[in-house]
Amino acid sequence: MRYVFMVYILGAGIAGLSLATALSRVGIRWCILEKEHEIGLYASGKNAGIIRTYETDPVIRHYAEQTLAIYRAEEPGFTECGLIIKPWDIDYSLENAERRAFTHGRDEGYLLPQNGTLSAKAVLARLLAAAKAGGGVSFGFDADLEIHESRLVALKNKAGNDNLSLTPADAVVIASGEGALQHAAALRRPLGLVAHRRNLYEYANVTGYTGPVEWNEETSCYFRADGKLLVATAGEQIPHGAGVAVDKAEVVPQHLVTLAREYPLLAERNLTGWRTCLRVMPADNRPYCGADTQVKNLWWFAGLGGRGMSLAPALAAELAHQLAGNQPTGNFAAQLSPDRAELF
Repeated sequence: MRYVFMVYILGAGIAGLSLATALSRVGIRWCILEKEHEIGLYASGKNAGIIRTYETDPVIRHYAEQTLAIYRAEEPGFTECGLIIKPWDIDYSLENAERRAFTHGRDEGYLLPQNGTLSAKAVLARLLAAAKAGGGVSFGFDADLEIHESRLVALKNKAGNDNLSLTPADAVVIASGEGALQHAAALRRPLGLVAHRRNLYEYANVTGYTGPVEWNEETSCYFRADGKLLVATAGEQIPHGAGVAVDKAEVVPQHLVTLAREYPLLAERNLTGWRTCLRVMPADNRPYCGADTQVKNLWWFAGLGGRGMSLAPALAAELAHQLAGNQPTGNFAAQLSPDRAELF
């Protein structure tokens, strides 16, 4: 079936590009509007690219497992290197998991052999290439929402005069991180979205490590192999204020001390670079994926909070299903509705 209406997607990160792919698969036309001049600028293109399925929240775990299945089947850059995790909370799903020692030898975690890593930039580039073939991306479009009688009627570009009028059947999806914060504020929506920065540090992989990702939630530290580099974080969430440039990343000395203490492979002398990604999440850490409760043709796909690579493909398939006029697929989908924000 081919639908005649248009879905305008605000944001060309992993959420927006994944949604474009999912919409193409169900025959819905779309157009991505991105306020920057490149894809995945603040979050998607800079995260660690770790695909983990162990989550104590059953809703997040459900979509993480679905996304892993998608990557294993469709993503050529996915590396099934495994993940060793020592989680804050342990539930039944780890009862039979193999225990494996961390490289420092002081402790051990649970091995999830089918988890792994990918290059976030490579995934975004592949999705962009597919998007160009199936629709289009307009860069430099900083959208203002114009609403009349509880319906979006136009998208105005604050950065230019290329405004878009919407038909009554068209839909708009807010699929951005910091942009979702701004739109929620403009609409006076109590979505409870909070932005944090997380510093990622790159070290020379002097030993040629190719083993599993190591993630200790008790210390908030993790690292992964990335070819000639090891990418790591000390896990600190740094509050991010509006108007603060995300790209102005600075080394936090205590992070380097923490990482060197946690992982012997991360000696400060091997530090080669660092970057910052932005994480926007709701109070309950569950993304928003569903229809707005007050504006009839507005949808939210936001608040993935650093889990974009691990959740976006499966959530995008769910949202495309709903945009095609179908009911949410089960209780998990219903629990991602934006209307739950009223409970915060």
